Amino acid sequence: MLPLRFIYGTRNMLPDSAPPIVHPDVQVLDDYTVPKTDPHSTLLPLLQADPSAPHARSPPLHNLPGGRLSECRIAFRTTRKSQATAEHIDWISTTHTFPAAYPRSHDFSTTPLSAAIRIPKPIPSSALASPEAERAYDAAKRAEDAKFWKENIRIIDDMQTYYPPKTQKEALKIAEERAGRKDPQLWNVIQRIVPVRHDRGGGLANGKSRREPVTLLLAHATGFHKEIYEPFLKYLGQLISDKSFDVNGEVEIEEIWSIDTMISGESAILNGDSLGEAVSWADAARDLVQFTTNYIPPLSPSSASSRSNATCNEASARLMWPPTVLARTYHPAESQMGDATVISPSLGSSPATSAHASRPNARRRRIIGLGHSYAGAAMALASNAYPDIFERVILVDPILISPDFLSVQVHFENEGRKEVAQQRAADKPNPIGLRKSQPLALSASTRKDTWRDRRAAEAYFNSRAFFKAWDPAVLASHIQYGIVPLSAWVKDARSGRGGDDGGLDESGETEMVTLAMPKFLEASSFSASWNSSYAYAALLSGRFRQHHMADTRKGRTYFMIMEQGSRSLQLETFEGEMEGKKPAEEGEPALRGRVEMVPGGHLIAQEQPSVLAAKVLEYILDGETVRGGSTIPTARL
Repeated sequence: MLPLRFIYGTRNMLPDSAPPIVHPDVQVLDDYTVPKTDPHSTLLPLLQADPSAPHARSPPLHNLPGGRLSECRIAFRTTRKSQATAEHIDWISTTHTFPAAYPRSHDFSTTPLSAAIRIPKPIPSSALASPEAERAYDAAKRAEDAKFWKENIRIIDDMQTYYPPKTQKEALKIAEERAGRKDPQLWNVIQRIVPVRHDRGGGLANGKSRREPVTLLLAHATGFHKEIYEPFLKYLGQLISDKSFDVNGEVEIEEIWSIDTMISGESAILNGDSLGEAVSWADAARDLVQFTTNYIPPLSPSSASSRSNATCNEASARLMWPPTVLARTYHPAESQMGDATVISPSLGSSPATSAHASRPNARRRRIIGLGHSYAGAAMALASNAYPDIFERVILVDPILISPDFLSVQVHFENEGRKEVAQQRAADKPNPIGLRKSQPLALSASTRKDTWRDRRAAEAYFNSRAFFKAWDPAVLASHIQYGIVPLSAWVKDARSGRGGDDGGLDESGETEMVTLAMPKFLEASSFSASWNSSYAYAALLSGRFRQHHMADTRKGRTYFMIMEQGSRSLQLETFEGEMEGKKPAEEGEPALRGRVEMVPGGHLIAQEQPSVLAAKVLEYILDGETVRGGSTIPTARL
């Protein structure tokens, strides 16, 4: 057993001048406030949008390049060999969308940004005249963007607007009020990957798992996208294929679902005209709940994983793939409250009971959730609110800020405000950083986000020290899916030409490109990292520990904590005080489950996908050692 505070311990970081920590509903420190991280704080219920709300009836697919989601393709291929048979497995990827959690948890989550914030600017012709001119333009733009971020993004500093409701009754009241405004319905984009087996004889390969097949639900870290997991999944699929012959099919994956967060990948582009500047981490959790409880398609005997030799283009196989727009699979006895249709738990019952017991599609599955970094906090929040959704939860170096540490952050912010003139003159963040001065937010707001073409973007990424440690396949995936045509955001980009003629030639091959995740929204997400204190509180709550930490020998929750704290994006919250041998302090809840220190840095999914695959498979196999992994990279942040 391990006291949770020791995972992200801050005991030795409290300065002598730090104010005493008290726990009223809202702790006031000078002119700042710190929320009380009440473990009973709840997520907003899931309501249905009024049909007259923007995009309530259908997703705005016209916002996407070509007016459609990514096409069906083979994501990767694995092989299985033995004396008796040889087969390869094609892992088929299809892309789908479903209504996101409604309404959103912050009033400004769907208030459109100004064009200066949301839309990246084309590179002017003068900057493309020479490499020197482009470097000078980039430097000037970084300074301009940093100033804009500090002076114009104001909602991030109003912490109280992010506080969650304390009761379900309060949550319902807030949700009904926001739904009554008829805010736009946002849409999540999600990738489905299923294995299709091919043997030499053209038939289904022999051998079935001795265990019930599992469904994986993956959520990525801030700054990435759903496809970032494909190299990890290929390693995982190959390990399972190799191991299946050793243990007679010990593990079988039925389906994999990988979600784009609302501000990333195809989700961001799809919702581009409706996204506001506020990013609430609670909504990432609610989107996971929305999918698993209301939109995950039912399994059937004709699912792709039970068929052989299926391809995306065969008419006979098309019925295996769910439609682009996923249909609702859970239809409760809807109760009308005001103008909103409530599709979440009733106020008089436990979410674990009322929200899940009647959902046969989710209940039939062994769903294992995996969240990395920011998504680890989201997965913890979702699991606490609806503990029966997931059979197991894997939190990969999750961002978790303790209430004590949050108070320390605010203290340093307050101290910094007294010397604001000096800090602005030095152009440096506060000692630890909170909100707009959070170091990762500052970095995101000033990053380069536009290139003359895709080749220039690829050369840029390959030249940066930050990416040197990445697995080559992951970097290739990031360049392919994390970079989009500038016209995806600037709808008239093709009419404004860069260079001598603009950014395009007649073939369109030199169209300017930009980041799929708008950098100011990425910065907004980083600046709201203090939201993870509610996930921290959730982990200590009785409900989470009862359902996820005390029912099996290994526990239902796997905390994978990276050893290289000096390179971790959680440096502010993780000081390496892994006091596993210390007993829990009196009155302090103990963390039960599997907690493991893993060599490497925070970006394990990008730098060591093979290590991540081996660790995940070990956990699924209840601790059985799996051969696999790689050397630890050493690139600088």
